[in-house]
Amino acid sequence: MYRMGMTFQPHLWLTKWRLAARSDQTRLRAVQRLRQTGNPAVLDLLATALRDKSVPVRVAAAAAVGELKSRQGVPVLLAAINDAAPEVQGAILQALKRIGHSEAKEPLVEVLLKGELTAQGVAAHALNALGWEPRTPEEELHYYVAIGELERAAALGPAADPLLARLLRSGSYPQRVAAANVLGGRSSEAALRGLVAALKDGEALVRTAAAEALAQQQNPEAIDGLLTSLRDRTPQVRAAAAEALGQLGGERVSEALLQALSDSSWEVRAAVLEALGRLRDPKSLTAVAARLGDPDPEVRQAAADAVAALGDERGMEALLPHLVDLHAGVRQAILRALNQLSPQWERSAAAQQMIPQLQTATRHDDSGVQSAAVSLLKQITGLTATEFSQTTQSLAQRRALAAEMLSALLQDGDPVVRLAAVEALARARLAAGVGALQQALGDADAWVQLAAGEALAAFEQRGAEEWS
Repeated sequence: MYRMGMTFQPHLWLTKWRLAARSDQTRLRAVQRLRQTGNPAVLDLLATALRDKSVPVRVAAAAAVGELKSRQGVPVLLAAINDAAPEVQGAILQALKRIGHSEAKEPLVEVLLKGELTAQGVAAHALNALGWEPRTPEEELHYYVAIGELERAAALGPAADPLLARLLRSGSYPQRVAAANVLGGRSSEAALRGLVAALKDGEALVRTAAAEALAQQQNPEAIDGLLTSLRDRTPQVRAAAAEALGQLGGERVSEALLQALSDSSWEVRAAVLEALGRLRDPKSLTAVAARLGDPDPEVRQAAADAVAALGDERGMEALLPHLVDLHAGVRQAILRALNQLSPQWERSAAAQQMIPQLQTATRHDDSGVQSAAVSLLKQITGLTATEFSQTTQSLAQRRALAAEMLSALLQDGDPVVRLAAVEALARARLAAGVGALQQALGDADAWVQLAAGEALAAFEQRGAEEWS
C-alpha cells in the first residue's frame, strides 16, 4: 500500500520484489533503479535496503537517500547510523551532510565522540556544514582531531594525547604521519608508547616520522625500539633512528652506531657520523676518521664534521691527507674541521709533513685540486708554489754542495778536521755524505771511526725521510 499524497508508480512493485532477490547484484541494481527515480516515495524501500546483508547494497542505499535531499530521509539515515561497516556509516554521514537538516546534529555529535575514525571525520564535516560548533572541551578536542587540526587539538592539553596516539595507530597514512609529527612535542606516556609502536608501522614514512618524533622527545625509554629500527629494511628509517639515538647516548648506543658505520646506504652512514659527533665519545675517533676515505663525498664531509665535533686534536693527522680530496665540499669540510680543532693547524708538524703531497697535488689532473694545493702551500709555507719550488731547488743545491765539501774534508791529513767533517755531515743529515761516512769507518783515527759509526747508526734508525 502506498502513502497518501504519493504518486502511484506501478514499476515499484517489481523493484521491491528485486530487493528481496537472493543475488547481491540483483539487489544492488534495484537500489540503483530507486536512486534514479528522484522521488521521496522510494524512502521506505531504501530503508529496507539499508538493512540489507550486503555492504555495497547498504552503501548504495545511503547514497540514494542523500541524493533525494529530503527531510524525510533524515530519520531513515539516523536509524542506520550505527551500522557496523565503516564504509556504510561513512556513506550515511555523507548523505546526512548532503541533506543538511538540523535534526541530524545530535546523532552526528554522538558519532563524532564515539565513532570510528573515518566516521568521525565525516561527522565533523557534516556538523560543520550544519553550522554546528563544539559546546564542550571534549567535543572541541574530538572535532579538531577529526578535521585534522592536530596542533589545535594538542594545544588543549594532555587529554589530546590518547586521541592522537589512536590516530597514529589506526588513521590513514597521512593522518599517521601528521600524528607522529605532533606527538614528538609531547611528553606523556601515551605519546611515547604510541611513537615506539609506530616504529613497526607498515609504511616507511610513518616509521621515519616516528623515529624523528622520538628524537624530539629524547626519552631513554625509546632506546630499545630505536636500536631495532637501526636495522630497518628502509634506509630513511635507519637514518632517522641513528639521528634519534644520537640525542640519547649511552654505551649501548655508541656501540650500535659504530657498527652501523658500515651500513650499505650513504645516507645512513652520514646520519650515524653526525650522531657519533654529537655524542662526543673519544673511543669513536678511529672509526669516525676511517670514514674520511668513504667512497661517497657526503659521508666524507660528515666524517670531517664528526672529527671536529669530537674535539680531539689527534684527529688533525687523519684530516690533513684529505686536504686535496677530489670533491670541493669535502676539502671545505676538512679545512673547517682543522680550523675548529686548532686555529693554527698549519704550524703543526703534521701540516709540514704534508708539503710533499701538496707539491705533487699542484700537478694534479683536476684543476680544483691544483688550486687547493697551491692555496694550502701558501698557507703552510708562506710562499707561492713557484717560490717554494725555487727555494726547494736552491736548498737542495746548497745541501749537495755542502755534502761534497764535507766529504772532501774527510781526506784531510788532520784527524781533528776529519772528525769535524763527520760531525757536520751527521748534524746536517746529508744523505749524499753517507758513502763518505762509510769510508770513514776505516779511518786511521779511532775517534773519527767512532763518530762515523754513530752517524751511520742514526741514518739507519731515522731513515732517509729525515736525511736529504
